[in-house]
Parts: sequence; C-alpha cells; structure tokens
Amino acid sequence: MSRKSTSMIVLVALAGLMASSGCGTVRGLVEPNRPKVFIDLSDPVVIKGGYKLYDMYNTPDGMTLNKKTGIMYLAVPNFNENLFKPGCMIKIMPDNSWSKLCDMPIHPDTNHAAPMGCNMGPDGNIYVADNQYFYGTDRKSRLYRVVLDAKGDVVKNADGTPKVDIAADGFFLSNAVYWHGNNCYVSDTFTDVPGQSYIYKITLAEMNAGKVTVTDKHIVATLKTIKRGRGDTAGADGITFDGEGNMYSGNFGDGRIFRFEMNPDGTVKSQKCIIDNEKLMPSADGMFWDEKSNMIYIAESASNAIRRFSTDGKILETVWENGDTCGRDGLLDQPCEVIIRGDELISVDFDMTFPGLINSKYDKWHGLHVIPLDPDRGKK
Repeated sequence: MSRKSTSMIVLVALAGLMASSGCGTVRGLVEPNRPKVFIDLSDPVVIKGGYKLYDMYNTPDGMTLNKKTGIMYLAVPNFNENLFKPGCMIKIMPDNSWSKLCDMPIHPDTNHAAPMGCNMGPDGNIYVADNQYFYGTDRKSRLYRVVLDAKGDVVKNADGTPKVDIAADGFFLSNAVYWHGNNCYVSDTFTDVPGQSYIYKITLAEMNAGKVTVTDKHIVATLKTIKRGRGDTAGADGITFDGEGNMYSGNFGDGRIFRFEMNPDGTVKSQKCIIDNEKLMPSADGMFWDEKSNMIYIAESASNAIRRFSTDGKILETVWENGDTCGRDGLLDQPCEVIIRGDELISVDFDMTFPGLINSKYDKWHGLHVIPLDPDRGKK
C-alpha cells in the first residue's frame, strides 16, 4: 500500500475530529472521505391522480452489482413502513438513474415479502434473501431467484407478473447472499439457538433441479456471538470472498470478523477470527472485497461508520464515521451495505433502530451515499 493510499484513510478514534452538520455530528475526516447523497429514495413517487407517496422505499438494504452491465440492484424490504408492501427490488443504471424493478412474492403465511442481501448468480439472475424472521421465526425465511433478461430487466410470466422463483427455503433469518463459482452462500443470522448462527452453501445444480429446503448438510460454518455491552446476539451477517478464494463474514452482534479458508468443493477447511475489536467494530454488517487495494470494506452499523480491514486482519481503519443524523445532508444513517463501483464506495442506509446503535430513530429520509476512493489505492 502506498503512502498516498494510506493517507487517504486514517484511523479515527471515537473521540476524534468533531464537526457540525445539518442533522447531527461528524466524527471523521472532512476531506477527502466525506460522503454525499448518491440516491434520494425519499423523493415523492407520483401515482395516478397526482397523489404523492414519500415512503415507498423506506428501508433499503442489500445491493449487488452486475459487473458486465454496470447495473446495480437494490433490495428494499420496507420494514419501517409496512403499509408499503410487498418489499421490492430497485434497478440503478450506470448513469445513476433508477426505477423499481419488481415487487417480490409475499410469503403465504406472513403476507410479507422482505428482500435483503442479494448477489448476481453465475446464471445471470439475482438471488435475494427473503428475511421473514421479523414476521415468523420458525424457518419461514427464503431465497428468491429474480430471473433477468439480457437488458437486465425482470422476465415476465405469461400473466404479466415478474418471474421470481423461490430457489430455497428453510432459513431462520436469511440475510447475506454471495456467489463464489457455482456455490451460493447464505448467512442465517438468528437460529433457534441463542447466539448461534450459520452459513449455508447451496449449489446452482441443486437449485436448478428444484426448490431446495436447507438442512444441516448445507451448513458449512457455525458462528457463535459473544454477548457484549449492547446485549445483541445477532450472528453471521455480511459475506464476501477475496481474490484467493477465502471467505469472510462477521457477527452483527459482537463485531468479530472471521476468515474461512475453503476446500475445492466449497466447504470450509479452516475458520479463524481475525478481528476482535469492540471499540472500532462493535457490529459487522455488509462487506465488500476491493480488488484494487486487496482490502475489505464493511458497514459498521452501530457507529454510523465505514471501516476497512486487510485480509489477514492486521489492519483495521476507519473510512468515515459520524454521529446520529438523518442522512439528508450526506452523512451516514445506519449503513448496512457497501459496494465499490470503480472508484466510488456506495453505502446503503438501513435506518431501522436496534438497541445500542448510535442511530436513535427512523427518519423520513431514505437513500444511499457515496464516498470517493483514491484511484491509486493499493499501488506500491
């Protein structure tokens, strides 16, 4: 890593530089890493008769990038305003224009659809976690498959409805989704054992043969959450892989990050905790491996922060951190997902309060933020 790259992202303590903002306080570098609004999802949607809806997309969550087309897809479960259901997917074009891709199929038992983590599959379709845990804890969560055409739009069934299949079910709280080769990895953040969570592996061949109901044979990793100050027992959340084929995940409840060395068949060979830093990493949400720097960027929801860490866990740095805010002024409001597109880090604001998080309330602003990254990051 060059000196220039290192200087772009400086370790910032919780009692670091303070500055005022329109909605709250800033902890972090004013330049060059200050975020700004990328997409404002709270802009009113005008429907027939001129009626304006301001909360159609009120709880954005998971996001994935199609590297071939440059199109991004955003999952919106709408937990904060259940009136606007079902949850849906949004399509974001390379020029940053966006539109709703499709609504998601509701669960017949809960009458809800809750799309969260998502990832492009090797078949060109989007696979999306359907988190039903907030509505039913008895293994009602699922994995959607959104079938896309060559233009990146959803394929329609004969009756005009979007072609969205249930590829897998049987999860407690399906959360992150990540494809590596022909293996799909899904984190199950809560289970029927307090503090215990799983990562499942399902193959493309299994899902192509029909809907898969996950069982113990699909579990490739078990994570335990240490109950700390916030008392949160939420487990495995975000998932990513590095260029050498190692998998990474972290516990939302205690912020510990794990590195998994993988076998050729996609099962786990070894599991090691590489980061255990309650001060800088009290939580761990969505994460993304950056090919340029060989660093992993992560949404640290509890502190309204974006951190990054080295693949061996020896470096842990703060990209940006700010206090409680509404997000409208460009500052982070409970970030849950990060994606790097070119030299931009795009962050999604979940803005759904949980005990112990710096985010104190749900705000009537919903959206995504962007942080510019050093184009020379990682160069020696």
